[in-house]
Amino acid sequence: MTSTDYTRVDQLLCEIANSLSRIPYLPTNLQEEKEKFFKSSSYNPTFTYEKEKEDLQAVKKNLLSIKIDADSIGILFIKKRNELLKIIDMMEKVGTHKFTEASKSLYGVPDDILVKNAWRLIGLHDVPQNTYVSAPQARVRLEYAMMRYGFNGWKILEKEMASRACVNTTHKALYLKKNSFFTNKFINRLIVHEIGTHIMRYENGKQQPYNIFSMGLTNYLGTEEGLAVVNEELNHCLTRATLKTYAARVIAVHKALKCTFRETYNYLVKYLGKENAFEVTLRAKRGIGNTFFPGAFTKDHLYLKGYIEVKKYLNNGGELRKLYYGKIGVKDIPIVETVPDLVNPLFLSKMKHYTKSMQYR
Repeated sequence: MTSTDYTRVDQLLCEIANSLSRIPYLPTNLQEEKEKFFKSSSYNPTFTYEKEKEDLQAVKKNLLSIKIDADSIGILFIKKRNELLKIIDMMEKVGTHKFTEASKSLYGVPDDILVKNAWRLIGLHDVPQNTYVSAPQARVRLEYAMMRYGFNGWKILEKEMASRACVNTTHKALYLKKNSFFTNKFINRLIVHEIGTHIMRYENGKQQPYNIFSMGLTNYLGTEEGLAVVNEELNHCLTRATLKTYAARVIAVHKALKCTFRETYNYLVKYLGKENAFEVTLRAKRGIGNTFFPGAFTKDHLYLKGYIEVKKYLNNGGELRKLYYGKIGVKDIPIVETVPDLVNPLFLSKMKHYTKSMQYR
């Protein structure tokens, strides 16, 4: 019989995870270094970063003080605690020569097979789309999709930001880039990717006995992003551009581990163009101080890796439904199903919901 109060453990881990949600790996001098980079044919940026305000040693001490039994459900919480300890370790090493090893410990690195698949996909050319709608028009369609699924309390908002769209579960908001225009296919992709995957897994996780299911179990990210792309594929809105982007991120990580910023960029620019090549290279070199040296933030290879793993899971007879218990990883499904009072997914990615949302006029 377990002696662990898992409700209390769940609360503590979620509080700590929320306090660590913002890792300071975006350079504070990005614009200045970007200008230097494009004015030269050989310059490698030297990035500076904000100092972490959180007392990370105190947070680490709190984590280590949490007692957890190593029974079936306890393993889920132990793995999450270990992941949070690795996140702290990485946060402490932002901007130092030790950052890469901390990132590799947390996220791993792309293997040769994944890199080979990435090289195969990076040459894809997308079919141009000619029909565009404004952000306010897109918002109306996405609000309709939210209504179809019965997601209450969620907002569709416009915001100045780098990406074209993103979900913030803390504020229950789906953000669209302000003053942007979107193709119909891209809006359909948002319905499937953001609402039918990210929001749906979050909402199902909220129904479970522990908050960790909506916050995210260990290594949930690869499965989450992979499932989103598989859902796009199943619903005929996966673009070559999406696969090309994920492939480029794998190659960027692979090259950045051994190369300078400039060398990594030079590998990518012929496939992506100057701005996109810089952006993808930056993602792989975030957290590094002097980018003349080899090193990488290795997280970005998980997107393509997750897509391949989810497809393999489904091709081997795995049930799509089981990926919707919450924000969980494929490999944790057997343990998840032993959790007492586990709730069957309330929201599922039913084709009829997608179809009606996409046919909105």
